[in-house]
Amino acid sequence: MSGVIDKLESVKNCFEQTAVGDTLRITVIRDGDTVMLCAPKPDNRECLL
Repeated sequence: MSGVIDKLESVKNCFEQTAVGDTLRITVIRDGDTVMLCAPKPDNRECLL
């Protein structure tokens, strides 16, 4: 369960780095059991889970 918490923390940190004023859209991609969250900015691609 701690792995899930770590992933959520990394996503939170990623979103906090998104510039204020930008529209923050979370995209959820389900691939079997894998769920990915990504921010729309290209430089935030490393924030995929």
